[in-house]
This record gives sequence, structure tokens and C-alpha cells, in this order.
Amino acid sequence: MKTNKILNGFIALMALIGIFGIQSCVGPEGPSGASGKDGKDGADGTAVCATCHNNSTDLVSKKSQWALSKHGQGEAFMTANRVECAACHTTEGFLETAATGADNVQSVFVSPTTINCRTCHNVHKKFDNTDWKLTSVAPFKFRYDDKKTNVDLKDANLCARCHQARPLNPAIDDTKDTVSITSFRWGPHYGGQSNILVGHSAFSLDGTTLPSFQAHQTINGACFKCHMTGPLGTIVGGHTFNTAFYNEETGTKTVNTAGCRASGCHTTVGGAGKNAWDVDGGSKVTDMYKDLLEIRKQLASKGWIDTSSSHGNPGHDYVASIWKGKPLSATNPMKLSTFEAKILANYLVIAKDKSFGVHNPKYVTAVLKQTLNALE
Repeated sequence: MKTNKILNGFIALMALIGIFGIQSCVGPEGPSGASGKDGKDGADGTAVCATCHNNSTDLVSKKSQWALSKHGQGEAFMTANRVECAACHTTEGFLETAATGADNVQSVFVSPTTINCRTCHNVHKKFDNTDWKLTSVAPFKFRYDDKKTNVDLKDANLCARCHQARPLNPAIDDTKDTVSITSFRWGPHYGGQSNILVGHSAFSLDGTTLPSFQAHQTINGACFKCHMTGPLGTIVGGHTFNTAFYNEETGTKTVNTAGCRASGCHTTVGGAGKNAWDVDGGSKVTDMYKDLLEIRKQLASKGWIDTSSSHGNPGHDYVASIWKGKPLSATNPMKLSTFEAKILANYLVIAKDKSFGVHNPKYVTAVLKQTLNALE
């Protein structure tokens, strides 16, 4: 009982101290302040997100198209994560070199990613429509001729700065009589589309100047106009970047010629007895493809190229190991005269462009004719 009385007394005392203590800290109330102005509703915190993430299917369709593109499906971002390759095969490398202006990255990336939305667009930079702006459209210089040629295809520089030929190694030196090819990778690599588009990288074999100019060069965003126009689901166009799709199961081929038929371009494309890319009733693509196949046949007969794995597509040909039946190497080179090496280089730069001349018909026609004549 005595303990309870002491405890209750202590609690009562603390309560009194709390009351008087708090009251003693409160001063007299000051005068009332001026009334504030009526406020307006605050900005919707999700409004900026809705610029892209809305109830439309536009973003979904673009992502679906990209996922089935070669950019989306390719695995080179892992296998080509090297200092000299990552600039074009990884998103991180592309953005780094776009900022530095260098050809190579400073070091490989721990976790590289494939070419994706953030490679080409300023995603989540300002969270508005400018997020769709292109990351790099600056002019550049071709690697193929040791940075002597300036290239400016406006918005298409985004594509062209990676889709360019790499230098020949060893190079073709007119001061020397021969070229010793020690690797099946000798050639312009697989992405020389911009070189062909501007009429560059082939050798004149008869001393005349090759006609480099072609109207496709004058179209701002030339790559986009053909490769992204008129999407058909996830097959061609849009962010598939495909102009043609071959269905191996049905044996049918779907082509996207919407870019060719754009206002001010071509009146007709393809037609009965024509190649799908022959325009305005002509047969330029048919003729170029025929010449390309003839050159391919002659080079194979000389043992300069191996066509055993090309699947009937000249774009898949490469300098390979059939010479002397052994892989090419420093101890087993394929020796060609300087003139012969130019013939081979001309074929490779046209074949590996893979457009069969569509990118620049005037230039490609002249290169093929000169190369055929040189083989006679």
C-alpha cells in the first residue's frame, strides 16, 4: 500500500510539472497575418510520363518491332565488346564515342547492352517530347580512307556513322606490286551501306572517275525514309528496319517499297518480270544483281572467295580458306597483285552493302561494269 501511494504521488507530480512547464513556454499570441491568395491545382505528377506512357499502342508497337529487328535480336553486343568494336555494337560504346568523337571506346564494358531505344533516342532526359530526339546526328569522317572524307547525311548520320566500311588491312598500296591477305576477314566489314550511299570506297579500274552522286544522298534521313516507312506489323518497316522479310516456312517474301513510292520519288516499283526493287519500269536492280553474280562466280573460280556458306546470297561471301586448302594466315597468305586486290575489294564492298545496288544505282552499276571488264 505504501509503495502504491508513493508511485501515485510521483505520477501526479510529473503531470503538474508537465502542465506548468509547457504553459510556461507559450508566449502571447501575435497579430494575425495577411490572408494568402487562393491557390491553383498543382501539376499532375504523372503528366510527363503520359507523354510516352499513355493508353495508345504506339510505344508497344515500336518495342515489338525493335525486338524482332536484327538490332534487337543480335548478340554482337556481347561477342564484340572490344575496344575497337564496342562503339557500334553496344549502346554504351555508341553513346561514349558520340560524345568523344573517337572511333574506339576507352575500355570494354562490364555489362554491355545491345542497340536499343536509348542508343538512338534521348530517353528520360527531360521527360517530354524531346526524349524522342536523336542522340547523335553530327557529321563524321569515313574510317575507310583514313578520315579524309567528310560525311553529312543530316539525321541519317545516326545510322551512317556505324554503317560504314572499315579500313582494309592490309591496305592496297599503289606503290607496291602485291597485297598479302592473311585473314578471311579482309575487306570492308559487313556494314558499308553509307559508303555506297555516297559513292565511296570502290576503286576505279580503268582510270575514269566513278559517278558518286545519286539522288538518295539528298534525302534528309535517307535511311529512315526507306527502312522505317510504312510499317507492316513486326515484319517490315518501322523499328524492324527491314525492307524485306523472307518467311522460310511459307517460302514467301514481303517487301516494303513505301519509301520508294513516296511523293516525288518513283512512280512504279517492281511489277511483272521485274525485281521487287526495279523502279519506273527499268531493270537497274535486275542488271546489277546479274553482274554481281557473274563477278562472284569468276572470283570463286579463281579461288579468291569461298561461296560454300553463302546460302546463295552474295552478301554472305567472304575471303576464306580455300586457297591452298588451308586457313589464311601470316604463314599462308593469299597473294594478289595490287590490281587483283582492287578487283576483289570492289566486289566485297558492293556485296557486303547487301542492297544489290539500290542504295546508289549509278555508282554500283559503274563499279560492277569496270570490275567485269577487268576480269576479262
